[in-house]
Amino acid sequence: MLTSILFLLTTLWFLTFSTAKLSNKFSVNGTLNYTGTKFRSPPVAAGFGSNVGGDGASIFANIFYTPRSVDLMGEPFQNPVTGESIYYRQNNSIQNPLWTVANAANIQKVNRVFGGASLNYEISDNLYALTVMVLTYTTKTM
Repeated sequence: MLTSILFLLTTLWFLTFSTAKLSNKFSVNGTLNYTGTKFRSPPVAAGFGSNVGGDGASIFANIFYTPRSVDLMGEPFQNPVTGESIYYRQNNSIQNPLWTVANAANIQKVNRVFGGASLNYEISDNLYALTVMVLTYTTKTM
């Protein structure tokens, strides 16, 4: 049913950590992390009675300006031939909110890889020399 696709958030996360002792005084540490997130939500914008006050669509604005007497769940929302919105206004000046949910969305996909590495040298029992390198890579699609 359409109400199940109003909001979707999927996250995948992976972490690995490793330490290698090269000698009694040298060691190497490393981490590598990956996270992938996919987010989908219906479009939201300000509405002024005949759809939104800018570009795009807004499910909440369209519901807000729909009379209570309109049966949103009992009527078809999409023309089976053309695929366009069907709603109570003859000129379709407000999209059917169910059509908006099915055909328009704000989608974000984010992939991140980050980690670090360090080289440790034990000068004495209480003194260490440490070198650190950090890596971060992010891609974002909207």
